[in-house]
Amino acid sequence: MENNQITIQPEESYKIIRKSVLTAQSKIYTAVNSAMVQAYWEIGQEIHKACGENDRAEYGKKILEYLSEHLTKEFGKGFTVTNLKYMRQFYRAFPIRHTLCDELSWSHYRLLASQDKESVKNEIGLPEKIEPKNIVRDPYVLEFLGLEGKTSFYEKDLEQAIIDHLQKFLLELGRGFSFVARQQKITFDGRNFFIDLVFYNYILKCFVIIDLKLGDLTHQDLGQMQMYVNYYTREMMNEGDNPPIGIVLCADKSDQIVKYTLPEENNQIFASKYKLYLPTEEEFKKELNLDNYVKKDEDKNEE
Repeated sequence: MENNQITIQPEESYKIIRKSVLTAQSKIYTAVNSAMVQAYWEIGQEIHKACGENDRAEYGKKILEYLSEHLTKEFGKGFTVTNLKYMRQFYRAFPIRHTLCDELSWSHYRLLASQDKESVKNEIGLPEKIEPKNIVRDPYVLEFLGLEGKTSFYEKDLEQAIIDHLQKFLLELGRGFSFVARQQKITFDGRNFFIDLVFYNYILKCFVIIDLKLGDLTHQDLGQMQMYVNYYTREMMNEGDNPPIGIVLCADKSDQIVKYTLPEENNQIFASKYKLYLPTEEEFKKELNLDNYVKKDEDKNEE
């Protein structure tokens, strides 16, 4: 009897498995946000059933206080009486569950459900208008590239690592980003230039150009990015687009060089550091200047 040998193709298996992993990772942020919104809706529904309109009566107040005390003891902050009232208000404003949108966060629903929208805007820190500075991060943590500990590598290695882990890089960039091109060639006056990475952000409705730099940021790096942004502004923008923005992603930078190289009203060119490892808590505080910063949410949850 002949043995039938199965030819194993590891490359094909790897591609299939890799696709599954990347798909799952792309759903993590949306899934977490959706789960939180759904949970708050369910909490609001149950409180509505238990209290009805009687939150100002002694009975309703006691129920809210009881729930707040026990939920806080088991799950920690976030379940003050005030927050529980917000959840009930959320349920009352959106009583039909399937109308909830995964793209909207709890803060967005708080705003939509509130009768005092200005107060909620101030409380959750929601900007009147989303601007590039609200989207651009500093630093970007790229520990998933696997370059930590390598004594030497080139910009092309950094770029290739980003492409190899593109889905994770998109998650680190934040909401609304989609990949457009790498090493995009632009030519004028017989000279060729290559833009490292190009993305489009559907929230800002603009192209986002990224230039990678291994060393310290220089004023020449910012000047080169200004040229790329000017080119995209004049040659590549489509109808309805906002002006493009550029991010020079560098290992280190001087804030003074950035300050005195770019115009005071600059809202298009940014310089951000990248980290090849997860910073410690102290490093994060230093990078983000958090030593004297008090989160509004923490104050609110301690009410």
